[in-house]
Amino acid sequence: MRKPRQHRHNRPQVFNEYDEYTWIGTIVNCHGIQGELKINPLTDTPEYYLETTHFFIEQSDKLIPFQVERMRFHKNQWIVKLATIDDRDTAETYRKYRVMLEDSQLRPLEEGEFFLHQIIGCQITDLEGTFLGKITEVLQTGANDVYSVAGGKQSFLVPAVPDIVKEINIEQKTIRIDPIPGLIE
Repeated sequence: MRKPRQHRHNRPQVFNEYDEYTWIGTIVNCHGIQGELKINPLTDTPEYYLETTHFFIEQSDKLIPFQVERMRFHKNQWIVKLATIDDRDTAETYRKYRVMLEDSQLRPLEEGEFFLHQIIGCQITDLEGTFLGKITEVLQTGANDVYSVAGGKQSFLVPAVPDIVKEINIEQKTIRIDPIPGLIE
């Protein structure tokens, strides 16, 4: 069983993927009148990124670089002042945009850790190797993550707990589960 994830990714829709960039947060609002942004971090270690010097913001399928002037962590959100965003009206235009970071700037993973975005698209099989579907979304429930699976005979949810999820192989994009009775109708 793999260790807990570093990044939380809830994907209610399909997003562009970038080879050398990771979705690190989402701009949810502005803060104050000087153009600061409130960003929901998609990481279990948001403090690690407080020294980040630049982010990329996804605009119309393009990644636009922005220099970070200052950044702090407050009430489970980053409050970020980016260069060239100097007023509340401009900051408002960035609401709901994705914030990306170069993969080289990510916190190094420990042995057995993985990013949640890496399991989107993984094939789910039972212990006998029968294909059951692919992970389409990771839901955050508070107690544990839940994988939404579709593309097999039917859609279903898999609690990400050791009794059910037996093996995760990120390199092969496969996850083996031991489905409990009633998990798959």
